[in-house]
Amino acid sequence: MHTKTTYLFFRCFIGLLAALTLAGCTTSTPIPATLQGETVLTAPPPTVAAATATPVPTSTATSAPEPPTATLPPTDTAAPSPTVPPTSTPTDAPTATPTATPTKTPPPTPEFVRTSIGDLAAHIDEEVTVIGKVVATDSLSQGFKFTLDDGSGKVILLMWHNVYDDCYAAPQINIGAEVRATGKVGEYQGELQVVPRFGSQVKVQRAGGAFATPITINAARDYMGQVVQVVGEISNVSGTSSAVTLSVFDETGAAPVFIWRTTLDRIPKANPALGTVGTRVRVVGVVQEYRGNLQIAPTLPYDVEVLSP
Repeated sequence: MHTKTTYLFFRCFIGLLAALTLAGCTTSTPIPATLQGETVLTAPPPTVAAATATPVPTSTATSAPEPPTATLPPTDTAAPSPTVPPTSTPTDAPTATPTATPTKTPPPTPEFVRTSIGDLAAHIDEEVTVIGKVVATDSLSQGFKFTLDDGSGKVILLMWHNVYDDCYAAPQINIGAEVRATGKVGEYQGELQVVPRFGSQVKVQRAGGAFATPITINAARDYMGQVVQVVGEISNVSGTSSAVTLSVFDETGAAPVFIWRTTLDRIPKANPALGTVGTRVRVVGVVQEYRGNLQIAPTLPYDVEVLSP
């Protein structure tokens, strides 16, 4: 019984010693058995291996915490430098725009300079422009003649066939027409004449026509030298290389109508109507006598009109 008690006590002592060692105690004082009320054994206890002292762990020195870094007082923010106002660039004073001086519009150049027919004698071999009324017409082998009158005098407007054919106003150039013509001034057998080179140099300002007093054929002799108008049918056709003669009759009689071939070729609807017996025509022409025979002679292509085949 005592032995067991002693053993237990010894174990407790060893445990306490280990605990103190772990707690960092360097020495421990055994509690006397007498203080425990235990009987002290005189016999030595069984040999127990001395406990190896566990080294006291070296306490890791904890460095003292560094004092907090003192917060530096805020640095005063430098006041912004005042913005230098922009240097104003001097603007040149605007140059005054000069007021444009209105340019005087020159008067329009006249399309033509009119020459009075009465003054043409002073312009021989010069190109002039005249205006006059057609008061007479005539036919030539190579052209047509128109007598112009402007009140100051008269002049012949000579249109060769090529010029006449090139003139778009040719159908309107007849008795009563007002014509403006540009051409070279010349003189032939004592008569002044204006000769255009192109059809475009002759313009009609007021149209004329094949107008004349209508008569019956048997009354033609009473109008010798005058322009008349007759209506009838073709009863016969004869001709030469330069002219054609149509025998035209009405209820009162018959009369020959003499037409130069250069005129015949320019009559609208002439072929074959004017070569056909029975064709009805209207003819405007001058009553004249040739070798003792009365005849009516149209001078322009538009003096003969085919009324029916």
